[in-house]
Amino acid sequence: KKFKIKFIKQIRVAPPGFLVISNMNIWKKNNIRRYIESNIRDNFGFIGTPIFFKLKF
Repeated sequence: KKFKIKFIKQIRVAPPGFLVISNMNIWKKNNIRRYIESNIRDNFGFIGTPIFFKLKF
């Protein structure tokens, strides 16, 4: 089954936190988590900052 990210929303500011809604638990696959985290860091300038995720699926 393919995973799909339905929604990502920033819910915290300091430190940044994001709500991730998907069709399955994507944190079981470490490469998907790292891909999402690195894209958020590159696109929004969170380099060197811890990022927290809340998951719903």
